[in-house]
Amino acid sequence: MDSVNNESIVYDTDRIVFDPNAPTASNFYMADPDSPYSQSITNNKTGVTYHFEYSDGTAPGVSGVIHADITGDDIAPITLTLDPSQSSHTATLDFVSTVEDGTKTINLVLTDAAGNVSTSYSASITLDTQLDVPVITLETEAGGSALPEYINYSTINLHLTDADTGIVGYKV
Repeated sequence: MDSVNNESIVYDTDRIVFDPNAPTASNFYMADPDSPYSQSITNNKTGVTYHFEYSDGTAPGVSGVIHADITGDDIAPITLTLDPSQSSHTATLDFVSTVEDGTKTINLVLTDAAGNVSTSYSASITLDTQLDVPVITLETEAGGSALPEYINYSTINLHLTDADTGIVGYKV
């Protein structure tokens, strides 16, 4: 009301939350779907699992993470709409069919409802689809590497190595 008794119209007010903080990600990794605890190597070009956890802070009224972009040289770009009430995301991705073996890296950028953009996060995995021919070395009990045509001892040591990632098992 003013000095001559004019009343103003009362408007409903909305609450505006100021959110200056960019969202963050943690625990971002890729893993072999057949061995989900192996975050270092896979022989799968399709269905590689990726996972990340996300947060927009703990202050009251933060806007929440709503969007994620995942890019990489060997994948089609992925755009995700995230539920701001959740805190993690797990899914699978496919490498392009022409991808060659080697280290593969994907990048993650998050956006919250206020439009704040995170820094870029990265996760890597080694793609190894080629079976390397192992090098087999035989060693005698006496320590020599050359085996004679006939032997009179029962122990021969077998050593296997490959040029790439290492041999994790063998069958005789």
